Amino acid sequence: MTNISKAPVSERALEARVRRALAKEGQQLKRNNSQQWAEDLGSIYIVDSSTNSVIATHCELAKLADELGVLKAHERLAKAKPA
Repeated sequence: MTNISKAPVSERALEARVRRALAKEGQQLKRNNSQQWAEDLGSIYIVDSSTNSVIATHCELAKLADELGVLKAHERLAKAKPA
């Protein structure tokens, strides 16, 4: 049996893929940098472009990418490098 490892995809590249997929559906991926709104929206949330309303909060990038089909079966989210 062969042990094939999955190809790592950087968080930045995966975020770009998700943004493009959401744009096709008239939606935008937003990152929250405000501590004031972090509890309500989470660090990543989705906005409907036509109504400018929040449609999803507390999103996980890898899970969202999987749901949109932008993370292929042979790929995985790369671990962040320590600072």
